[in-house]
Amino acid sequence: MKERTSTRRTDVKRPRKEFSDADKAFIYKRDRATCAFTGQSLWILDHGASPLHEIDWVDHIRPSSRGGSANRDNGVCASSGANYKKGNNTRDADFWFWHGQPTETCLYYAGGALPWLMVQLKRLAGLCESDWYLNRAFNSVLIAVDQINEPDGAQRTPRYWCKAALSKLEQWRKYSENDPPLEKRRILLKPLGGDQLLLLSLRTCVTLHAVMNVVRKLAPYALANDMADSRFLKALQAKRPDRAKQIIAKARANRKVSRQLIAWMRRNLEAVGGTGIHRKLEEDE
Repeated sequence: MKERTSTRRTDVKRPRKEFSDADKAFIYKRDRATCAFTGQSLWILDHGASPLHEIDWVDHIRPSSRGGSANRDNGVCASSGANYKKGNNTRDADFWFWHGQPTETCLYYAGGALPWLMVQLKRLAGLCESDWYLNRAFNSVLIAVDQINEPDGAQRTPRYWCKAALSKLEQWRKYSENDPPLEKRRILLKPLGGDQLLLLSLRTCVTLHAVMNVVRKLAPYALANDMADSRFLKALQAKRPDRAKQIIAKARANRKVSRQLIAWMRRNLEAVGGTGIHRKLEEDE
């Protein structure tokens, strides 16, 4: 008798169920643009042209590959780095934040509610769903800036990313018609740096030329931030705190370097010998 064999395939990959833009905007607002794993603000305007910013992703709580749906209840706001690290490992789904509030896990490891964190969450509670589209426009512009500063021969050119930004700006205008201005919602850090003001100027850009002009003006800010960040990290890795202090002093004298990056460098210099270099639970200063 011929042996019967199973025809069931065990190696079939489930099609990934993607969240719509509307879902991403909803989750972004609901979670107060705060990464569920790190507490990092994913409102790019908080970081300007500094290398501290990360784009937001919607992470599947139950991975799509394991049958997880693209239902809003199955998604949390996550930084691109945290989302990549987690992958399909559900054991990493130990959230520090849930729907824009610190979890018991966060409070336990942080030793209680951190004042700066609560200020961030309260401020970002003023976000609207339309802000997600503006945030995506910011991200596309900063990608274009990076490509101008460090051309990599990628098929998607700065012009491509400027067009992507313009498309998102058009959507933002459409969905934000009935929303109060950003300034009235008190979601902006004060004072704003030159790079942050340039990003905000995108709100008035209605042509590709205007967007590309903002990109050109942002390029020296991004370059100054990247150089300061790189030199600082090299000084710490070489265990030269005095050199790191000098780099921070020079960065403070350079008006193109982000205040947030300077604050981050100062905190990490203080953390040497303790928790070391980290970008978790960033503080608004």
